[in-house]
Parts: sequence; C-alpha cells; structure tokens
Amino acid sequence: MKLTPASWGDPCFKDTHVNNTFINNYMPDAPGDFVKVYLYFLMQQELDTEVDISIAAKALKLDESRVKEAFIYWSKMGVVSEAPEIHKTENISVSCPLNDQDLADLFSMIQRVVGRPLGGSEPAEIVSWLSDYGATPEMIMYAFTYSSKNRHNTSIKYISAIVKDWAEKNLMDAEKIEQHLEQCDVLNQKHRRVFRALGFLRNPTEAERELMDSWFEERGFTVEKVLEACGKTTGISNPNLNYIDKILNDWQKNRASELKGLGSPGLGGGGVELRYARMRDAAKTAMEERKREVYRRIPDIKKLDEDMTEISLNMTRAALKGSQADSDLRQILKARLSKAMEERAFLLTESGLPADYTEIRHYCPICKDTGMTPEGLRCVCYDNVKKEAGIDKT
Repeated sequence: MKLTPASWGDPCFKDTHVNNTFINNYMPDAPGDFVKVYLYFLMQQELDTEVDISIAAKALKLDESRVKEAFIYWSKMGVVSEAPEIHKTENISVSCPLNDQDLADLFSMIQRVVGRPLGGSEPAEIVSWLSDYGATPEMIMYAFTYSSKNRHNTSIKYISAIVKDWAEKNLMDAEKIEQHLEQCDVLNQKHRRVFRALGFLRNPTEAERELMDSWFEERGFTVEKVLEACGKTTGISNPNLNYIDKILNDWQKNRASELKGLGSPGLGGGGVELRYARMRDAAKTAMEERKREVYRRIPDIKKLDEDMTEISLNMTRAALKGSQADSDLRQILKARLSKAMEERAFLLTESGLPADYTEIRHYCPICKDTGMTPEGLRCVCYDNVKKEAGIDKT
C-alpha cells in the first residue's frame, strides 16, 4: 500500500520526522498508547503548536491519566525532557541526573553485558535507581557485570536489590564495591566451612548468616575455634547454630572467669596496661604448657616444629641473597613448609586435638590483649578489663 500525503489535507500536509534511534531502541518495548502520545506531541512540536494534556487525550481517544503516564514513562527513559503541565498538576518528579547521550550509553553498555536488549519497564527502572537511590552509572554497571558473571542472574528485580543495598552502604565506585565483595567472600567461605562441619547441605538463611557473622566480627572467634565448637555436636541428632552459639557463649564466660583470676594490679592509669600485660603473659604460659603436652603425647610434632624452624631460616637466607637460584630454592622450601604444616595439623586432629591447639589463645582475639584494635581504636574489651582492674569508668 502506498500512502499519499496529499490526501491528508492541510494543515497536516507535512512530514513528522522520527529519529531511527527511537524506532530501533525505544519503540519496540514501549506500550502502544505511549508510542501514540509520543508521535502526537512530536507532530505538534514540529507544527510549533501548543497542546495541553486534555486536548491530546481527546485527540488520541485516551484518558488524561494515560497521557500523563506516557510522559512520565518517556521522561524516565530520557526521550523527552519536559512534560506539559504534568509536574505542576501532579507534582511528580521524573528527573534523570544523566543527559540523553550518557543515558543511552549506559543502556548500551548494560545491553552488551546482559547479551540482550532492555525490555518493558527495565529502562525506566534503571533510571529510577539514579534518581531514587542516588546510584552512579559506575555502580550500576558493576552490579550488572557482577550479577551476570558471578551470579548468572540478570533479572532486573535481583539487580535492583543489589543496587539498593550498595547505595545504602554508600558503595558508589568500583574500589569500594570490590572491598565490600572481598569481605563478603571471606565471610561466605567461613559460612560454608561451618555448614560443612555440621553436615548441612543447604545455604544459610539471612538470620543464620547474621549469627555466624557475629561470632567472627563482633566476638572475635576464629574459624578454627568455631569449627572446634562444631566438633562438640558429635552424637547430637539435630545439630544447629543455636547449640554452637551456646558453646561459644560458655567459652566466653569461662574466659571472663579466668580474667578474674589474674588479680587486680592496682589503681591508676598504669593498672589497665599492667593487667593487659598479665593477660598476655598468662596466654603465653598456657600456650607453652599445651605445647609441652603435645610434645609428650606426639613426639613427631616436636620434630616437625624443629624442621619448620630450619626451613623458615633457610627461606629467609635465600630471600636475602636474591638470586634466581635462591628464588627457586625459596619456592621449594615454601612447598616443604606447607607440607609439614599439613602433616602437623593432621597429627593433632588424629589425636583428637584442634589444629590450632598449640597456638596462643588471647583472652581477647580482637586486640590480642593490647586494648587497641589493628585500626588504632580502643577495643570493646577495654571497659571490662578496666572494671576488673578496679578502676572506675571516667
């Protein structure tokens, strides 16, 4: 069929120019009524005619609310920059912090990552992250890349939850996001080790993750210590995390009782420091006693310790020389050291002892009985130690 413009009559005896970008990228996923609204106002713009919402609704045989929805949609898509009378009458904010070209570039990069065109309301949803969450294009791209490659999930709902979470944590650039993901990966590995030790074949729930995180991050337990607690569930028909939590709580209470046995070193500012020194000495003495016990029970471990000390010294000498031959020797020694450490851990566990049995066990694993965290902040244990030292809080 051939259209004959002359048959349409004046004043519409003109062409309305539609950009191919709109036809190829925006029109296929847009609702039909919204396309009608866009084309109608594009025509009016080229005719330089002022048209309000009510006139457009009558001309297109649509409800006024539908015309307004169309303008909100196209505004979020970045296709139009101004909707007649919508903002004044409805007080709806549809602003986008990116200009049209930057938004189109963002959509294009996202489509390359997910391997498909954005469809339906997905573009509008992405724009809402920019305006509602304050998300950055860098963060949005990282979320799509991470979800696609690491989670094999490009659902807009799934990615929206990630973007919202990162925005609430103020993770607006790649560096901060990578640091956050590294920390999450470390915690996830710990979660998996605990679940394997308990014989669980499922993923932990959110509440279970929070409980396990509290063991590692707030209360300072090592993975080895938590796994030792998991070992106490042998013979229990239905082991659970609450049971492990009770074991860890009991251990902490016993530690508190041991602290009282250190005595009160006296009053004054030096009292707390002296008490910490006594804590470190007591932890070191207990470690040495455990090591002597192990050497008596398992003589092979003493020989392994002597071998590992010699290997470490030889590695240091090779590192100081710095030649290629010495570098190769260091790799050989490193492999020998790793093998010796594995054998040592095996001998301990075979004897019913935890792999870290001969390591120093600080009363406070967070600050290692110094009162200060690695970040230079006062440790959470400080007030308790101060109280035990007989010094009132100031």
